[in-house]
Amino acid sequence: EATFPTFATKTAPASPPSIAVFQSLANNDPDVDAIFRLTRKLPLTFASENRVLAIPSQTFSPWNAQATLVRHSALWGLLLPVSVHGRVSDIWRSYLTQRILWDAGLAIAFTSP
Repeated sequence: EATFPTFATKTAPASPPSIAVFQSLANNDPDVDAIFRLTRKLPLTFASENRVLAIPSQTFSPWNAQATLVRHSALWGLLLPVSVHGRVSDIWRSYLTQRILWDAGLAIAFTSP
């Protein structure tokens, strides 16, 4: 059985959600938007604190396909929409997947690199 680091949440739920998707921050050349790239220099290095931030239910936080671990309970969430441009399909997928994860009692989390 795999063990995962402890996690923090924005709010303190009665019991921690089961994390189904882990999005890790990526050092050096992270997948950031154009405004970030115009206003900051790369490479970018995040602090390595071995932390996990679970996103509470009813809170959308987009994630992408870079440095992402999806557990078996959410493999269905890897399907990409074909009705949108490929550059944004993983982001749209994240919104749809998050909404369904809430109903399943599952959550996403962001981890340090």
